[in-house]
Amino acid sequence: MHPKELLQNAFHYNPITGVITDKMYNEEAGVITIDKRGYKRRIISFRGKKYKAHQLAFLFMAGYIPKIIDHKDRNSLNNKWSNLRDATQSQNFHNTDKKITNTTGFKNVWFHKQNKNYVAEVWINRKKYHIGCFSTAELAYEAAQNFRKRHKLDLTEETRNVA
Repeated sequence: MHPKELLQNAFHYNPITGVITDKMYNEEAGVITIDKRGYKRRIISFRGKKYKAHQLAFLFMAGYIPKIIDHKDRNSLNNKWSNLRDATQSQNFHNTDKKITNTTGFKNVWFHKQNKNYVAEVWINRKKYHIGCFSTAELAYEAAQNFRKRHKLDLTEETRNVA
């Protein structure tokens, strides 16, 4: 029997709630773990192998486990099918909050003290893209947001201003 079939015989995935149930015990499968960075995830053990819940969700729904699975809402415990997507490393990286050192209140925007304007910059695959200089942080953010949309870096129809 194929590993996917074995897993589906042992577990049930509800794509609406995101819950994976252990069929034998009729309860939510796995345990919640927290890594060094404080990242929470549900780990499910089966026949000596550990799976992340979002990996099993993807396997059950799409038939494969992607290299990177992104949680659109950034909640690593929300494994609803509508919240998961196969993503590139760049897309996953862009689905984060603004940096803690950010003083403008807008992601991908910083204030250039010498020129007294706001700069919009976006990184893709370790390469920095200078989008432009703007008179307001809002205009710079709008330009960065449009750039991210064009390059399919935003994960939802509504891009977020993470202020």
